[in-house]
Amino acid sequence: PALLVTAGVAWFAIPVERQLVRVGETMAPAVGMTLLVLFLIWSNMMPPLPLSLQRVGVFRDVASEGGDVVLTYEDAPGLFPWRYDRVLHWQPGEMAWCFTSVFAPRDMTIRVTHYWEVWDDETGWVTTDALPLDVVGGRAQGYRTYTHKRHMRPGQWRVRIVGPNERELGRVLFEVVEGPPVRELKTSRW
Repeated sequence: PALLVTAGVAWFAIPVERQLVRVGETMAPAVGMTLLVLFLIWSNMMPPLPLSLQRVGVFRDVASEGGDVVLTYEDAPGLFPWRYDRVLHWQPGEMAWCFTSVFAPRDMTIRVTHYWEVWDDETGWVTTDALPLDVVGGRAQGYRTYTHKRHMRPGQWRVRIVGPNERELGRVLFEVVEGPPVRELKTSRW
């Protein structure tokens, strides 16, 4: 549809004697972008449209409070305050939480899976848990959901967020370090 609209606008906006040349010049960028987006979706480098990952992170705690979700995290050091989820200080018995906000159109219901994975030097990424979640579209800030994990070990971890047809929507990488938090705990509402 977007290509047809672009061609129609170009056809009527350009004098007749130059229409074919101008339509081709006008259409080339639109065709190129369309092909690029289709390739990125086909190669799993971009989530399938119309799904989009609004926010994802690993937190010390996630709780529902009123209509909001309250995320608790350890304050990040230095100049990069958005990198709160790169190191998780964790102690046995505590839980780690993966919060995800996925945008989907109204009345669309899909299944999203959180794959909790740990790095093993011999075999690579090893899936420890695959937790399916149903997502219902229609909320402007995205459908909010979360999973948690209790049994972890120090090392490199990631959570992959996978949608229909095993297409990856996104991932969050973090390191688990055993011990109590070393910085101030903060909260944000989503």
